[in-house]
Parts: sequence; C-alpha cells; structure tokens
Amino acid sequence: MVRFKGYSKTATSDTTLRIDKRERIIACILAGATLEKLSPEMSVNSSQDGQPKNLVRLTIYEHMENEDYFDWKLHMLQEADWLSNFKTWGKDNVLYATWQDTRKLRIYYKWIYKNHKKTYEQVLKYMHSPLFPAILIMDNGAMNKSKELLIDLGVNHGESARLLQQWFKDIFDVYTDVIKASESHYLSFDQLSTKKILSVIKPIVQNIPSMYEKLYPHASSKAIRKTN
Repeated sequence: MVRFKGYSKTATSDTTLRIDKRERIIACILAGATLEKLSPEMSVNSSQDGQPKNLVRLTIYEHMENEDYFDWKLHMLQEADWLSNFKTWGKDNVLYATWQDTRKLRIYYKWIYKNHKKTYEQVLKYMHSPLFPAILIMDNGAMNKSKELLIDLGVNHGESARLLQQWFKDIFDVYTDVIKASESHYLSFDQLSTKKILSVIKPIVQNIPSMYEKLYPHASSKAIRKTN
C-alpha cells in the first residue's frame, strides 16, 4: 500500500514554490541541524521591545573543511526567505548560522518534536523531492567497506524509522532495512539500493565538492585525473 505520493506541481513563476521552501527548512531540521525553544530570558533579550516572543532557533553548523556544504545550505535557506533574525559566525574551525522566529520555526518545532525528541511522523508527507534524502545522506550517511549506505536517523523510536523506510519505497522505489541501536535507529541500504539512491541525489551532491568526494570517491578520482 502506497502511503506517500509526493506532489504533482507546476511552477507558474520564477519564484520558489511554498512546498519547496518548506521542504528545504524541514529537511535541514530532520538531518543535522538543531531546532530549540529559547528560554523566556533569552527570548526577552533577543526581542527588540523587551517582550517575550516564544522564539525558536534553528542552527546549522559544519566543520571548516566542509565550508562549501555550509555555504550551499546557507544560500538554500536564505533564498527561501522565510526565516528572520539571521546570524553567522565561526569558532574553533566550525561554521555556524542561526535563525530565530516565532512563526515558521515554532510550527515546525510542534510538528517535529515530541517530549523534546525528534520524530518524522507529521512531516514526511511534506517531503517530495531528492533534496530531502540528499541532505539526510550528506549530514548523517556513511558508506561501509562493501559500498553500502547507512543513515543514522537521530531518532530512538521505531515508528519514525519505519515511516521513513516506507517513504523511500513509495517515492523512489528504494528498499531499506531498519536497524535498532541503543541510542538511535538506522536505515541500511544494500548495494543495489545504495546505487539507486545515490543516482537520485547525484545532481544535487555534485554541486558540493566536499560531499561529492565523500559519497562518490571513484567518480571524484576520475574527474581529477581528467583535469590533470
């Protein structure tokens, strides 16, 4: 039974569609970004009129060696033009960017977090393109010696993992296995599924050299040889 059907969409202008903007932000949250409610004191200090605003803060961060990936995510989120109170800085070879607001991020926090723990149940229906698995894999994926992909989902309850397993099957016809560990759940891809999903996300990843080298080392080596 197909549970996730994606979206049939038609761009009617040069502007980014709402569903694309939403997917960009939620995909980052489900992957490696952090989303947190600010304390009343921090909300007051962050507001211009000294009144608490129930602020929620989104933070992305990358090591300096992945600066191209950080810049790519930063541009993608800024281009959506949905978030406010932007700040970026670097510390100890790590790059950071934050946004704070009372509307979009507060809604997404309510959708994604239950008892302060990340879930996938209410938001997978909004994920519809290769962008989401690309970010999920670039942030939390790793290849084993057998060239099989493993994704740390960052969730410790099985329903979210099983729903994501269903999502990959429905949207991209990619089969995965759920692996339970003490602190998290993982999605495991065999060689065929790994090859298939890497092909799906390649047009996105190839624009980010550090991530392309990580996920497509053989292709990266061939590209380097051709340029020499």
